[in-house]
Amino acid sequence: MTTHPTNVETSEIPSTTAKVDHTYTPSMDDSAPLLVATPLYGTAQPETVIFDEAAVLPATAIVDGSQSSNHVQGDPLLIRGALSADLTASFSDKQEEPVYRDVPFAILFWVQLIVVLTLGFTIAPKGYAMMDFEKIKAEIEKDPDTSASDIQDFETFVAFAATYLSVYPARIITYLLYPTTLVAFSMALFIVTTIIRPCSHFMVTLCLIGWFVDACILMGMMVISNPSPVSLMLAVGVLSVVAYYIRAAWRLIPYSAVNLRVSLQGVQSNCAIYIVALGLAEIGFLWVFFWFYVVCGTMLYIGQTQCPDMSTEDDCDAQGPAFFFLFVSLLWTSQVINNLIQVTVAGVMGTWCFDYGHARNCCSSAIWSSLYRSFTFSFGSICFGSLLMAVVRVIRYFVEGAKQQRDRRADNCEGCEMLSCILDCLIKLFEDVLDYFNHWSYVFCGLYGYSYLQSGKMVLELFRARGWETFVTNDLISSVLTFTTFSVGCCTGLASMGLERLIDSMKEPDVFDAEAKGREPEQWEINTSFLFGPLPHAPFLALGFGFLIGVIVCSIMMSVVRGAVNTLIVCWADSPARLEENHPEFTKDMADTWTSVFPQARVYVTSLPQQQPEDAR
Repeated sequence: MTTHPTNVETSEIPSTTAKVDHTYTPSMDDSAPLLVATPLYGTAQPETVIFDEAAVLPATAIVDGSQSSNHVQGDPLLIRGALSADLTASFSDKQEEPVYRDVPFAILFWVQLIVVLTLGFTIAPKGYAMMDFEKIKAEIEKDPDTSASDIQDFETFVAFAATYLSVYPARIITYLLYPTTLVAFSMALFIVTTIIRPCSHFMVTLCLIGWFVDACILMGMMVISNPSPVSLMLAVGVLSVVAYYIRAAWRLIPYSAVNLRVSLQGVQSNCAIYIVALGLAEIGFLWVFFWFYVVCGTMLYIGQTQCPDMSTEDDCDAQGPAFFFLFVSLLWTSQVINNLIQVTVAGVMGTWCFDYGHARNCCSSAIWSSLYRSFTFSFGSICFGSLLMAVVRVIRYFVEGAKQQRDRRADNCEGCEMLSCILDCLIKLFEDVLDYFNHWSYVFCGLYGYSYLQSGKMVLELFRARGWETFVTNDLISSVLTFTTFSVGCCTGLASMGLERLIDSMKEPDVFDAEAKGREPEQWEINTSFLFGPLPHAPFLALGFGFLIGVIVCSIMMSVVRGAVNTLIVCWADSPARLEENHPEFTKDMADTWTSVFPQARVYVTSLPQQQPEDAR
């Protein structure tokens, strides 16, 4: 439970309870990255933490580790705390049973999901059944600019699309999608376990230097394409800023590297979490395809029933609200699936930190119990935060759409343009803040089972107690993960292109109706691929397809790593004693790195006799 005592008395702490008080006095040139505090380290004996009373808003946390294995399969759900605005509040060791959080938002989510499924199985099929190509053809013929050749091209395209979709998508999925997914997963897992984890310091350093190299390349291209004194001055200015940033972030390399290495060790110990994340992401992708099917069929149905005359849109006002609802549903459902992954990762990583015995193998019980908790107790909190993000993004999309529509109309309203730019900037800023805020909120949801608002209050407390270096350290780790994603995408793309050539050499391509495309049969067969059919440049299509699959698969796996890093930082700040009990070697590395990077952020630990002198209280 978290509080802000004004006067903290020193007292002995039993070995079964890790009571950690973080204190830090900010300085002009140094601050701690998440909490302005150095977690307590070295808790083999009862300790007393002596505070600097001049510290500003010291962050205090308590974790009762003696009960961490009493829950289902050792999950740290019962390791609880609560934020208190009362500065004189005291700690309480009372355990709470897990409860369902933010239930109304979970109910609202299931209601909208049922509505979309109902539309997909009832209304959308009716919409597709109402499609009348003869009517569409008649409407096209009404256009005076439409020629007979245009109508012929339309008929040819419809026939070709129907034939193509009946054959080639199944081949692409069978012969290309599954193998490239397996290649991307294996390659990402190999890079993470054999390169990044043992060489985390080198990888962080390499990516930090890579920022400057990329900036030099971009600025050099700008100067070459537009040689002028202004371009040269701009390039020098940008490179100076990048160089200054790298110099400021250089000292944080050890801190970022050790966080990345320890987090990867925790994920590797429970590597089945990658499979869980990929499975949830696959559900998300299938939902996107189903959503497109629903929205197209529903819009067709509304258009045919309320706007039978395709030449007018006077009676089609219902399409707008329907599309708005479906658009919010798409973003909300996608956000919920992504955040389910983050909350599950937080629960697994928290169990690894606090109760290693239940999270030490590939398919540990911590994975399945954390996944269960994400779908039950914390599901309402996930739906709450996801709904906020979905609404903000919908507003941003509509603002950007209105801005583009005004630009197409060549509207010269200067005041409107300025107002639109300000609104767009504010919405994007709020979206970025909410996205960053949610990352930490879901860590608390996964670790302690808080509601969304309770987690948010704790995040605000962390914002008050941390320095700007958090953004730097997060950027350093994110750069390594981004570089890994790009590398896996490139390698998977090359493998996909080679696989397409191999399959094409072993299988004979099909010959479509050559006359329908106006080609000779011999030419048609030469230009036809077994996987992509008559589409041109099949090897490069395979390259792009493989690159996309590799980036998607690796991005999902890297999101697991990113969530593990965030969870490790919170666990390290909340209960370093419990972390040391389970992982003494890693705790020593983190403590040594922390104190070397932030030498002024110290918590002094002393061992005192049971009877403390009066002046020490």
